Amino acid sequence: MKMKSDHLSQKPGYRMIRTVLVFSFLCCFVGSQVFAFSEADPVSSILDEVFQQTITGTVTDDTGAPLPGANVLVRGTTTGTQTDFDGNYTITANEGDVIQFSYIGYASQSVTVGTSTTINVSMQEDASQLAEVVVTGYTSQTRGDITGSVASVDISEAVKVPLINAAEALEGRVTGVSVTNSGTPGSSPKIVIRGFGTSNNTNPLYIIDGVQTDNPSILNSINPGDIDQMNVLKDGAAAIYGARASNGVVVITTKSGSYNQGEPTITFNAYTGVSRATNIPDLLNPQQHGDMIFQSLANDGASVEHPQYGSGPSAVVPATVQDYTRVVSYDPIVRAPRSATVDCR
Repeated sequence: MKMKSDHLSQKPGYRMIRTVLVFSFLCCFVGSQVFAFSEADPVSSILDEVFQQTITGTVTDDTGAPLPGANVLVRGTTTGTQTDFDGNYTITANEGDVIQFSYIGYASQSVTVGTSTTINVSMQEDASQLAEVVVTGYTSQTRGDITGSVASVDISEAVKVPLINAAEALEGRVTGVSVTNSGTPGSSPKIVIRGFGTSNNTNPLYIIDGVQTDNPSILNSINPGDIDQMNVLKDGAAAIYGARASNGVVVITTKSGSYNQGEPTITFNAYTGVSRATNIPDLLNPQQHGDMIFQSLANDGASVEHPQYGSGPSAVVPATVQDYTRVVSYDPIVRAPRSATVDCR
């Protein structure tokens, strides 16, 4: 048998059939792999993976000291990392990408990725942030001298959207501060700093130009456009105000004029809108209302009768309202009859 099979394998027709079968199998296999490859991974993503490179480096300050916890982000993507304790970082990026470096108190820097895989950055202090004057109680301090937990609100950005209440400027802009709107017209939002510390009153202490109050309604009388600075004092930073500041302090400083200001500046903002109720339930017509009352009385086993819809198997809608008298005039003062006797002697 072995000699017979070897004899068949030597024939030209057998070799041709075997070659065609092997070639067909390879085409089917490669085609299926290419189809699955094209469905799962686009060509662009594969090219990115091929040309991506690992970038390493160190982030330091202007004195050469490492900056731990500095943010390193590839612009336009979600790829980012932070420096370690020694200021070192590792990130993947493509050639031509822009890497942004940022750190609190320092000016942000952007570096374009080239052929080098090592990018060291020396960051400079942002004097404008460190020299910012912040009201922290009875005194004012620069941002660089503050050691307590103090958060400031960028009022110039907050007033770009319509604000009905000054408390809405804190919403989503200060960590640890929650602002809840009750939805009642004219009511003040509920401000809670660092969670609920008591089951009693949790309103923070408000300081408006040095005047203290714990009434949140005071924020309704303040125009958000008149606020110059808004700071939130948390925990130990609020201890200067004593026990009243156990729920935190909101310090508001309004705008004021300056000496030799020159020409006055007038700002006018107007907002308009339309509100419309949605998902309003469908109301019953008079016939449906009468049928509903009759069905309710029948379910209770009571006498099926009604002063407006009458009595019987079904409700009858009257042409006019029954037992109704139009009041022409009404005098709420009931005067009792009076009599008097006049003595003419």
